[in-house]
Amino acid sequence: MFVPDCDRLANARDFETGTTKVLMASRHIIGFMACGVAAGAYEAALAYCLQRKQFGKPIAKFQLIQEKLSRMLTMVEMMLSMLVVTSYAF
Repeated sequence: MFVPDCDRLANARDFETGTTKVLMASRHIIGFMACGVAAGAYEAALAYCLQRKQFGKPIAKFQLIQEKLSRMLTMVEMMLSMLVVTSYAF
């Protein structure tokens, strides 16, 4: 396939030096975006649980809700730590 010189990646001589680096960088960006969305979902769920009342007290005081929120936060922290570790390898 012919690609004009103006559309080629700078310093890309073959597939490994050009496209692979772009794909690796975009994977990290997408991973951090997903982690940010998950953190936002946790914060929204926490705010809702602190505001919503059932049986005269916020539902955040119930152990089942606390356990679910703690699992959400654990998953967000695991995502973030995995992204940080893999970004150092990159």
